[in-house]
Order: sequence, then C-alpha cells, then structure tokens
Amino acid sequence: MTEYRCHTLRCSCGQETVASLPDEVARSEFGPGVHAAIGYLMATHRVSRRGIVDIFATLFNLHIATGTVCNAAERVAEACRPVVGAIKKYVAAALTLNADETGWKNQGKRRYLWTLVADRAALFHISPS
Repeated sequence: MTEYRCHTLRCSCGQETVASLPDEVARSEFGPGVHAAIGYLMATHRVSRRGIVDIFATLFNLHIATGTVCNAAERVAEACRPVVGAIKKYVAAALTLNADETGWKNQGKRRYLWTLVADRAALFHISPS
C-alpha cells in the first residue's frame, strides 16, 4: 500500500493552495486487486452490487458503499474497452467462427447472450434480440 498526502498551504493573504496527486495515481481509495475482484464477481458470477458489498464486509471486513462498487465497476469496464474492441476486430476478421445465442435475463428483462468464438478469441454480447 502506498500513502499519498496532499498538503494545503495558506499564505498571509488568506488564499489556499492545495497540492494535487500525480496523474499516475488512481482516483480511488481501492487498488487494482479490489477493482479486479469486483469486476470478476459481477461479470463471471453475476453477483449484485449489494452482494459484493456483503461479500467484502463478511470475508475481508472491508466496508464499502454500493456507490463505490458502481464506480469501481465503471472503471473496470473503461479499462476493458480497448481489449473488447480488439477482440471484436479479431472475431470479425476470422475465417471460421462458431456462434451461439442463449436466452439471458438481465436486470429482469429477457435478453440474448450471443457467443462468437474464433480460433484464439471469444466474444460475448448481450442484446435484446
């Protein structure tokens, strides 16, 4: 764990100057391990945000808010976007492709999980049709 401190100084005129964190420092109180666990639990095991809050509190005595889980999930999704884009391009250019669609419930709505499998990549996409 690395601790960063941002000092605040006030000059004689009363104006405050606050130091900023370096750009490479993540803007979250949790590191990549917690973010990866949240992404894994949500994507692989379909654990709800409240379920993740409960799991972290029960197993790790780590108390996080539901909003924090939502924000972490957004950061994980953002980090995955370039990889998903590369997989889409690879699958689209594949000479052979296996495809399957399966009924899928997402937030109480009927959807379809499309699976496209090439020789070295698989793409999963949830769609209304």
